[in-house]
Amino acid sequence: MILFKEKLIEEISKSYCNYYTNNYDELRFGPNPETVNYITKIFNFFKKIFYTLFVSSNKKKKYALNVLTNISAYLNKLEQLYLSLDDVWSKELLIQIITFRLLGHKKYKLPLNNSSFWKTRKFCRTLIVKKSKPKKCQGWLLNLFNLKSIGLNIRLYCIDIQSIFFTKQYEYIISENKKIAAKKNDVVLDAGGCFGDTTLYFANLVGKGKIYTFEPISNNLKILKFNMKLNPLLAKKIKIVKKPLWSISDKKLTLIDRGPGSKSLVKTQNSNYSKLSISIDDFVKNNRISKVDFIKMDIEGAELPALKGGKNTIKKFRPKLAISIYHSLDDFVDIPLYIKKNFPFYKLYLKHNSIHNEETILFAQPI
Repeated sequence: MILFKEKLIEEISKSYCNYYTNNYDELRFGPNPETVNYITKIFNFFKKIFYTLFVSSNKKKKYALNVLTNISAYLNKLEQLYLSLDDVWSKELLIQIITFRLLGHKKYKLPLNNSSFWKTRKFCRTLIVKKSKPKKCQGWLLNLFNLKSIGLNIRLYCIDIQSIFFTKQYEYIISENKKIAAKKNDVVLDAGGCFGDTTLYFANLVGKGKIYTFEPISNNLKILKFNMKLNPLLAKKIKIVKKPLWSISDKKLTLIDRGPGSKSLVKTQNSNYSKLSISIDDFVKNNRISKVDFIKMDIEGAELPALKGGKNTIKKFRPKLAISIYHSLDDFVDIPLYIKKNFPFYKLYLKHNSIHNEETILFAQPI
């Protein structure tokens, strides 16, 4: 069996000749800084042909080994993650994601970057209510989307709807008849409610179930609450919790307001304000919640402390998990290994939902 490092070297080596100018998401990051004229395109085309024909495999491998020195401290744990993933597709995806994180968008394309992705992106923009005035939040422009034409009675202000409602960021298909997703009558903990797009997505799925959405940032809460008013029937299933999740309750956390990139930190930094934390275990106990079926987390690097604070809940209810691990390489290795060590009853899967290094989700399905 070819292990993680060998496969990673092979993937990096294959990318030696690449130079992409269109592998960039302008909706997410603004105008592409790479302005390429016709002459440059021709030059890059022949340059790639030259590299392909005349650069030796040894030189490409040497290039790959040099690139790997940037993550040498993580290789052993990344290989443990590779071996712990429960299907071939997740293993291959891990190789691709790490290659992208090492080489960047000019040298490597992720599998989601295809014609279907851009066709869907274009279609999503047609769902913007034309006469509505966009809202602004920390530099982000939020358009009003109406999802009625795709069979969803949802209207909401957000940046984009593609990853949540089309790519199905919080759904993983294991086989034709089996998937990891919220379903009817589920109780969902939505950690990182932000503007409410995931909250409404889950509320639409659970029928008579319940959504507890955790969002401590005031500016985000304003948009979230407004979106709840736009969807009163779904809002009846939703309870907003204004405290940040952490490993313990009543920990004073510094909040950094960056819209969807907002953070909760222990260390004191320049910030708007702070709030006291709540742990999942204490929240479930204090609110006498009788079951938890699905836990989603995208809380900008606070996922591991939040998981630690939900240890008893996870052991008791064995919920399906969808945990963001893309915020750092530490999260890539520490979160899966923590789950595997403390909750051995889970099978692990990986999904990536953007053409950049964001939105990597670790799914955990109880056996």
